Amino acid sequence: MSLEIKNLSYAVDQFQFSEINLTITDETYFILLGPTGSGKSSLLKCILGINQIKTGEIFIDGKSIANLTVEKRNIGYLPQNCALFPHLDVQENINFGMRIRNYPETKIKERTGQLLSLFNIEHLANRSTRNLSGGEKQKVSLARALATRPALLLLDEPFSAVDEGTKKRLWFDLKKVFKTVKVPVIHVTHNFEEAYSMAEQIGIMVDGSLRQIADAQTLFERPATKKVAWFLNYRNFFSGEVKEENAGIYTINSHGINIVFTSKTELSGKISLCIRPQDIKIINPAYPVKAELADNVYEGIIRDMILYPESAIVFVKVDGSSSDDYDFELKFPLYILSRHNLHEQKRIKIALWQPNIIVFKD
Repeated sequence: MSLEIKNLSYAVDQFQFSEINLTITDETYFILLGPTGSGKSSLLKCILGINQIKTGEIFIDGKSIANLTVEKRNIGYLPQNCALFPHLDVQENINFGMRIRNYPETKIKERTGQLLSLFNIEHLANRSTRNLSGGEKQKVSLARALATRPALLLLDEPFSAVDEGTKKRLWFDLKKVFKTVKVPVIHVTHNFEEAYSMAEQIGIMVDGSLRQIADAQTLFERPATKKVAWFLNYRNFFSGEVKEENAGIYTINSHGINIVFTSKTELSGKISLCIRPQDIKIINPAYPVKAELADNVYEGIIRDMILYPESAIVFVKVDGSSSDDYDFELKFPLYILSRHNLHEQKRIKIALWQPNIIVFKD
């Protein structure tokens, strides 16, 4: 089974997206990740047939579905609110789609039993959906979406109404389910942990544009554009004219801060770079500086701090900088505060982990 989208465009009111191209093959679990309002749910509804596309083509297994009605596209869909039928019990919800398609009774009973077992909810078969927990409702909704053996499954923020503990357990349970169910999935979310834990491929959608598609590790470690990097919580952006010092070794000077980095491709003119807050390290004078840090060591003062239950954000203004506020944002586990006795106005030495500096050509 496969999905192919070619040059798809859509517009409503002030929002639009265009030239969306996407191919999902076999049983790929594809997550569409992006900020609220970026067009993720709108794209799902275009694939489903709820939204009318302006231009482009949508193919399932090589056959165009762009002009088919919703019910003829053979797509399973789970909206954000589950949309279970409150007047039906669990098994009646699951087999609803089969009944309106006039499946034989033996097939309905067999398929319903398979799905109750697959999702480990046999004990809920006769229970009213009003009396289900959030996690149970999600399992019933997914079972219903899979009941008619769709060619594609679309999940729109499937865990948004579930508490954190239940949510993470569902990730684990559903990964096992989808190893059994041979169907490609497009799963919309804005949750990074959810995407990283479940996806085989991730697409980043920002401002109505599909900016990057990659496996989770590549995408989170090597964002392709500044907008993708910003969405993925990269900070510490700098721009300047690049200067080659040696073969493959470059520098830029931004606001009086000199940054050394490497590149396998030849660079010239103005470029931008960034580094994640967690890739900036605090230097302990009692220990030698690692080679990956040695080219970008700075001294400065802590301007501000934000404390969370398990982590801390520290803002540092370095010596010689022409910026008005702070230059670097650091993030690390909370215990680092006490290890280095960190507090506002303390002078510290920091360094950039050079292999994780990301470069963008302006």
